[in-house]
Amino acid sequence: MLALFDVIFFVQYIYVFLILGLYILEVYVIVQQERNRNQFRTPFFKLFVIGAILDINFELLASVIHRIPMSPIMNGIYAGYEPSVAMSILYGVVYYLPAAQEYLNIFIALNRLTAIVFNAHHKTIWTYLTPTSIVFILSAPFVSVWYLFVCPIISIPVRENNETYYIITADVTNNFPGISPPLRTAFLIIGGATICLLLYSVTALWLRFVPGMSKVEVDKRLFYFGATLFVFNIPCATLQMTLFLLGPTIDNLFFAYKCIPWLVDVKSLLPPILLFVYNKSIRNKIYEMLSFKQRVVDRSMSRTVASRV
Repeated sequence: MLALFDVIFFVQYIYVFLILGLYILEVYVIVQQERNRNQFRTPFFKLFVIGAILDINFELLASVIHRIPMSPIMNGIYAGYEPSVAMSILYGVVYYLPAAQEYLNIFIALNRLTAIVFNAHHKTIWTYLTPTSIVFILSAPFVSVWYLFVCPIISIPVRENNETYYIITADVTNNFPGISPPLRTAFLIIGGATICLLLYSVTALWLRFVPGMSKVEVDKRLFYFGATLFVFNIPCATLQMTLFLLGPTIDNLFFAYKCIPWLVDVKSLLPPILLFVYNKSIRNKIYEMLSFKQRVVDRSMSRTVASRV
């Protein structure tokens, strides 16, 4: 009989691959349509594509660190695990990707603010800010996670309900005693969330009290996209802060590893769902690609003909 975490493991992979499929489809639509210089040729969608690359790679690579070790039917490969340079690099990349996403969220919030508050100058601002933001997003995370690329990654077995689970973590205490990974992560997430909160608050107040905002309906919807994403990032920040306050004991780490896959899925898989919900153009393009519209038209026409007969 499968253990509970094995069932969870397979359930997670079902929705992960379904949503990643939607993510990839949206990126394809944006990249293809961008060549035609249409509505997707904007800084927001460039940032969205960068975020998609980060999220998709994270979901695929993080399974080695977060999912497989918590699945008794799959985690036997860690029984004889020995630290290696390859694992250190993989672990570093897995923590680099969400760190980059935090900086990306700030620039998405800034993009929404300029689109609504400085609408007349938005295009000019982002002509210069887009390349700068991309360079910053991809380089700044190394300040937070550099030590993970050179730190030995260890495997800690944990027994629960006659099943063995593994915590894959960096041996920071013995190699970098002055560094607290939960504190660094919490500072990054909370700091980024605070900046995003300020930016979204200013934008929301502008939408609420400044007349004439009906002219920027598309920008308003993309603002809702970013604001919703910000709200759903809060639980992940809360977990990291709690882990820091309670201390990274084995029990606390084990509890965190039970929660992490769900929380990082919300963080990484929510953007394609939100874009699909809030952006009609994306929905229409996807419907066209999947021929949904044609099927609907054909079905409605057949009903009309049948009613006339």
